[in-house]
Amino acid sequence: GSMFAFGNTSGNGTVTSVSFILTNALKGQAIDLAPNSGNTTATHVTVIDYTDAVQHVADIPWSIEFIGKNSGDWLLEQDEQAVITVDLSTVAGLGVYDSFVIEVKPVTGASLVMERTLPGRIDEVMDLH
Repeated sequence: GSMFAFGNTSGNGTVTSVSFILTNALKGQAIDLAPNSGNTTATHVTVIDYTDAVQHVADIPWSIEFIGKNSGDWLLEQDEQAVITVDLSTVAGLGVYDSFVIEVKPVTGASLVMERTLPGRIDEVMDLH
């Protein structure tokens, strides 16, 4: 699926967040996507890690917004879609031509690993395909 990166163009030209859509292809197995929005008391079970050439951030803050059909809970069920936004504001210097990996690790099922490379110019919104 595609991933969008959001850049700070007025400052030092770095990426402040990325977002992507998650869907659930598993019949009958919901994925608990209670978000990790930086609140340490939150009980989230899906962990997202960030890695690049110089740093690794385990359990980085992220938020969720369901789009289209949803049952009103944090569970990503069959036929539901959710936009996950990963906050990269604490990541140092993610800029032009940098490669990075986002790994989504649900409590059950396989991890989703997405590797992307940034373009030669940081824009406010970039489609990283």
